[in-house]
Amino acid sequence: MKLVWCASLGASIVASLIDALPNVMHASPMEYSGQNKDGSRTPRIRLFGSGEAGGYLDTFEATVDGYTVSMIDNDYMYMEFDEKNGKMVSSGLVAGKDDPSTTKSKTSGKKIGKYEHNKVKKRQGVNKEYSESFDSKNRRSKRNSG
Repeated sequence: MKLVWCASLGASIVASLIDALPNVMHASPMEYSGQNKDGSRTPRIRLFGSGEAGGYLDTFEATVDGYTVSMIDNDYMYMEFDEKNGKMVSSGLVAGKDDPSTTKSKTSGKKIGKYEHNKVKKRQGVNKEYSESFDSKNRRSKRNSG
Protein backbone atom coordinates (compact mmCIF):
# COMPACT_ATOMS: atom_id res chain seq x y z
CA MET A 1 0.00 0.00 0.00
CA LYS A 2 2.83 2.42 0.89
CA LEU A 3 4.59 1.65 -2.43
CA VAL A 4 1.50 2.54 -4.48
CA TRP A 5 1.00 5.77 -2.54
CA CYS A 6 4.69 6.78 -3.00
CA ALA A 7 4.59 6.05 -6.74
CA SER A 8 1.39 8.05 -7.09
CA LEU A 9 2.86 10.96 -5.10
CA GLY A 10 6.08 10.87 -7.20
CA ALA A 11 4.11 10.95 -10.46
CA SER A 12 2.04 13.84 -9.14
CA ILE A 13 5.16 15.84 -8.22
CA VAL A 14 6.75 15.22 -11.64
CA ALA A 15 3.54 16.28 -13.40
CA SER A 16 3.39 19.47 -11.29
CA LEU A 17 6.99 20.32 -12.13
CA ILE A 18 6.39 19.83 -15.84
CA ASP A 19 3.31 22.07 -15.68
CA ALA A 20 5.32 24.74 -13.84
CA LEU A 21 8.01 24.97 -16.53
CA PRO A 22 7.41 27.61 -19.18
CA ASN A 23 6.44 26.43 -22.62
CA VAL A 24 9.10 27.97 -24.82
CA MET A 25 8.58 28.36 -28.53
CA HIS A 26 11.82 28.86 -30.40
CA ALA A 27 12.09 31.54 -33.05
CA SER A 28 11.13 30.57 -36.57
CA PRO A 29 14.18 29.97 -38.79
CA MET A 30 12.32 31.39 -41.79
CA GLU A 31 13.57 34.62 -43.36
CA TYR A 32 11.11 37.37 -44.19
CA SER A 33 11.06 40.95 -45.44
CA GLY A 34 9.22 43.66 -43.54
CA GLN A 35 7.44 46.68 -44.92
CA ASN A 36 8.06 50.24 -43.75
CA LYS A 37 5.30 52.83 -43.46
CA ASP A 38 6.26 54.37 -46.84
CA GLY A 39 5.91 50.97 -48.53
CA SER A 40 9.64 50.29 -48.91
CA ARG A 41 10.82 46.76 -48.11
CA THR A 42 13.52 45.75 -45.66
CA PRO A 43 16.43 43.46 -46.39
CA ARG A 44 15.74 39.83 -45.43
CA ILE A 45 15.26 39.47 -41.66
CA ARG A 46 15.38 36.54 -39.25
CA LEU A 47 13.99 36.25 -35.75
CA PHE A 48 16.42 34.95 -33.12
CA GLY A 49 15.84 33.88 -29.55
CA SER A 50 13.63 31.68 -27.47
CA GLY A 51 10.12 32.96 -27.83
CA GLU A 52 7.90 34.12 -25.01
CA ALA A 53 9.78 32.98 -21.89
CA GLY A 54 11.83 36.10 -21.23
CA GLY A 55 10.07 38.48 -23.55
CA TYR A 56 11.96 41.15 -25.47
CA LEU A 57 15.38 40.38 -23.99
CA ASP A 58 15.25 36.80 -25.28
CA THR A 59 14.15 37.62 -28.83
CA PHE A 60 15.37 40.00 -31.48
CA GLU A 61 15.28 40.56 -35.22
CA ALA A 62 18.39 40.89 -37.39
CA THR A 63 19.02 41.18 -41.10
CA VAL A 64 20.66 38.17 -42.72
CA ASP A 65 23.92 40.13 -42.88
CA GLY A 66 23.90 40.65 -39.10
CA TYR A 67 22.43 44.09 -38.39
CA THR A 68 19.93 44.25 -35.53
CA VAL A 69 16.57 45.80 -36.47
CA SER A 70 13.37 46.63 -34.65
CA MET A 71 10.04 48.10 -35.74
CA ILE A 72 9.57 51.59 -34.34
CA ASP A 73 6.61 53.73 -35.41
CA ASN A 74 5.90 51.43 -38.39
CA ASP A 75 9.48 51.57 -39.72
CA TYR A 76 12.13 48.89 -39.31
CA MET A 77 15.05 50.76 -37.78
CA TYR A 78 18.66 49.61 -37.50
CA MET A 79 19.48 49.37 -33.81
CA GLU A 80 22.69 50.08 -31.93
CA PHE A 81 23.89 49.40 -28.41
CA ASP A 82 23.93 52.46 -26.15
CA GLU A 83 26.95 52.10 -23.84
CA LYS A 84 25.53 54.57 -21.30
CA ASN A 85 22.21 52.85 -20.58
CA GLY A 86 23.14 49.30 -21.64
CA LYS A 87 20.17 49.02 -24.01
CA MET A 88 19.47 48.88 -27.72
CA VAL A 89 18.38 52.20 -29.24
CA SER A 90 17.36 53.28 -32.71
CA SER A 91 20.21 54.51 -34.88
CA GLY A 92 17.80 56.66 -36.88
CA LEU A 93 18.63 54.61 -39.99
CA VAL A 94 15.74 52.89 -41.76
CA ALA A 95 16.23 49.29 -42.92
CA GLY A 96 15.76 49.10 -46.66
CA LYS A 97 16.51 52.78 -47.21
CA ASP A 98 19.81 53.45 -45.42
CA ASP A 99 22.98 51.33 -45.74
CA PRO A 100 24.36 50.61 -42.24
CA SER A 101 27.72 49.51 -43.66
CA THR A 102 28.42 52.99 -45.08
CA THR A 103 26.10 55.40 -43.22
CA LYS A 104 26.81 56.56 -39.66
CA SER A 105 24.16 56.44 -36.97
CA LYS A 106 21.99 59.54 -36.69
CA THR A 107 21.86 58.93 -32.93
CA SER A 108 25.51 58.39 -31.95
CA GLY A 109 27.35 59.53 -35.08
CA LYS A 110 29.22 56.21 -35.11
CA LYS A 111 29.20 53.40 -37.62
CA ILE A 112 26.83 50.62 -36.58
CA GLY A 113 28.43 47.24 -36.05
CA LYS A 114 27.06 43.84 -36.85
CA TYR A 115 25.61 41.80 -33.99
CA GLU A 116 24.91 44.89 -31.84
CA HIS A 117 22.37 42.75 -29.92
CA ASN A 118 25.29 40.72 -28.52
CA LYS A 119 26.42 43.74 -26.51
CA VAL A 120 23.37 43.74 -24.29
CA LYS A 121 24.73 42.80 -20.87
CA LYS A 122 21.81 40.56 -19.94
CA ARG A 123 22.44 38.33 -22.94
CA GLN A 124 26.07 37.49 -22.23
CA GLY A 125 26.69 33.77 -22.33
CA VAL A 126 23.84 33.19 -24.78
CA ASN A 127 24.79 35.50 -27.62
CA LYS A 128 27.68 33.41 -28.85
CA GLU A 129 25.16 30.81 -29.95
CA TYR A 130 23.22 33.42 -31.91
CA SER A 131 26.32 34.73 -33.70
CA GLU A 132 27.63 31.28 -34.56
CA SER A 133 24.30 30.01 -35.85
CA PHE A 134 23.89 33.25 -37.76
CA ASP A 135 27.36 32.93 -39.35
CA SER A 136 26.95 29.24 -40.22
CA LYS A 137 23.56 29.98 -41.83
CA ASN A 138 25.15 32.68 -44.01
CA ARG A 139 28.10 30.46 -44.95
CA ARG A 140 25.77 27.67 -46.01
CA SER A 141 23.66 29.99 -48.14
CA LYS A 142 26.77 31.49 -49.80
CA ARG A 143 28.17 28.04 -50.57
CA ASN A 144 24.88 26.84 -51.99
CA SER A 145 24.38 29.96 -54.09
CA GLY A 146 27.74 29.89 -55.85
